[in-house]
Amino acid sequence: MKSIIAWIVASITAQWGREECAVSTGAFGKFAYKYYAVGSSSDPCATSSQLGRIEESLYHSIQKLDLDTLPDSTCMPVDFDGQWNNGAWKGYLLYGPLGKVQLDEYCGPSLKPELKLTSTNSIKEL
Repeated sequence: MKSIIAWIVASITAQWGREECAVSTGAFGKFAYKYYAVGSSSDPCATSSQLGRIEESLYHSIQKLDLDTLPDSTCMPVDFDGQWNNGAWKGYLLYGPLGKVQLDEYCGPSLKPELKLTSTNSIKEL
């Protein structure tokens, strides 16, 4: 999982040079994702000093899920310190198996907390 997270962080930061930071998409092996940054609307790009925070945020948030099975799609909030309201880096990660995950589905701040999905619920059930 750490290699997937490192790849997602690299993909997110690669888009900064193009000033396209709010949404990042990609695939790694059989895993596809779409990441939505939630931050200042005037500057959704992180600074280079936040790279470690982004990686820790993703790793911490993914570890909170039971990943024995990977559903078609999972939407999860990403936070740095485990406190969604106080996280240093905030965003939403929509991910799942390549070819099954529906990256055009909504995954973001207006998603109701009871609909934020875990590995046992599929976004298709919404």
